[in-house]
Amino acid sequence: FVLMHGGFPRTRELADLAKRFANVVVDISWLPMLSQPAAASAVAEFVTLVPHHKIVWGGDAVFAEETYGAFKIGVEAIARGLAQLVEAGWVNAVDAVDLAVHIMGKNAREVFGLR
Repeated sequence: FVLMHGGFPRTRELADLAKRFANVVVDISWLPMLSQPAAASAVAEFVTLVPHHKIVWGGDAVFAEETYGAFKIGVEAIARGLAQLVEAGWVNAVDAVDLAVHIMGKNAREVFGLR
């Protein structure tokens, strides 16, 4: 099950489901469009609660312009959430960049079998 929009507004409940069940994946698509602060906080929480390979980003958009805007806002939210963890000492900057790369593409390729 790929649960979209980060479960907003029930992000913590989604994190709990993804942590407990092997077949649940967190997709944060559209969450940054709904709320930038909620998305950044949710990313930080997902990274601390959910196995890292189960967090993906998807655009959930129709038009090219919307896709580009969703991508830019998504990157910003992920960066803010990971920056919170770096500042708190939970991860170092190198690991945060690696997490971002996985969330923004590598994890989805694995989940959906896109080699």
